[in-house]
Amino acid sequence: MDAARLFSALANSERLAIVDALVKRSPRTCGPTISEIAGATDLSRFSASRHLAILRSAGLVTAERVRGGFRHRINVDGLTAIEDWAYARSSTVPTADESTYAVQRASAGNNLRQSSLRCNG
Repeated sequence: MDAARLFSALANSERLAIVDALVKRSPRTCGPTISEIAGATDLSRFSASRHLAILRSAGLVTAERVRGGFRHRINVDGLTAIEDWAYARSSTVPTADESTYAVQRASAGNNLRQSSLRCNG
């Protein structure tokens, strides 16, 4: 994924609010609709839709058509790409805590990936 595109998509407080709302969503439920996202972020449906299109284009959000609408989810690979970009540029010396970090990262990714289960329409 293109780092500049990822960071550009996140360089807006409304899009960050959408990402935050999607990350906080229970992974056991279908992703929210545009109306639910708009309500959770105090955006109009039009504005939420426009911002979601940018986030999808950057690879940070996915959408699944369900019963005439779309359900939106975080694309864990997009978040991981940002983390990988930052880690690759880190000037810190690896420590013993690195393995703990790797386990925590894998656990967080697995929790978010659970939300990628298909909605039952």
